[in-house]
Amino acid sequence: MPRPLSGGAGGKTTAMYRLAEEAAARGLRVCVTTTTRIWRPGEERRVLLLERRAEELKGKCLPGQVLTAGVPAEPGKLKGLSPEETAGLLEFCDLLLIEADGSKRLPFKVPAAWEPVILKEARAVVAVAGLAALGKPAGEVCFRKEQAERAFGIRPEEPVTPRLMARVLADENGQRKGVGQREYRILLNQADSESGLLLACETAACLRQMGERHCAVSGLYEGQRRFWQVETA
Repeated sequence: MPRPLSGGAGGKTTAMYRLAEEAAARGLRVCVTTTTRIWRPGEERRVLLLERRAEELKGKCLPGQVLTAGVPAEPGKLKGLSPEETAGLLEFCDLLLIEADGSKRLPFKVPAAWEPVILKEARAVVAVAGLAALGKPAGEVCFRKEQAERAFGIRPEEPVTPRLMARVLADENGQRKGVGQREYRILLNQADSESGLLLACETAACLRQMGERHCAVSGLYEGQRRFWQVETA
């Protein structure tokens, strides 16, 4: 059965398409969509513009290919179908990847009351945070900074530390919000240097102390995008 994955902030779209491409390379039919809004990908990606029904995907999602599906929204963006119709997409693909949140291009986020929009059929959730937020004032790098102060007492002038980032990623008022009993994975993005890797390891160590078992790190390291699995168990 397909396993929908829902993401967080700080590089989630890039990570989602990387995962989609790896799955397609194994011959799977992969569909990418959203429960909110996403930027429409460039001409290098296949896009299916939907109207309102999941069955419009029938026969369009092919083995070994990635298809982005969504309803036209404001210029340059796609929005998702209704939750019921989005779940119906599972009938026509092997893997459904859903972007369930947005961060206005900021690397760190605390979700508002209505976020993230996780499909009830989703079996796994991936939270993504950008390491570029570390060391900078929360008010500059955190989307929903008012919510960050309300839920976690994070002041706008307070620098984002590895422990603070880990706390938000591990907390049910933060990126774990709405996960419930689903599988939960964390991706620390933007480890683009030796110092970035060290900060990622420090953040992962904090996550381990908070009981999080699964964490990965990614970044444009030495000119190439690389992924590292961090064992936090």
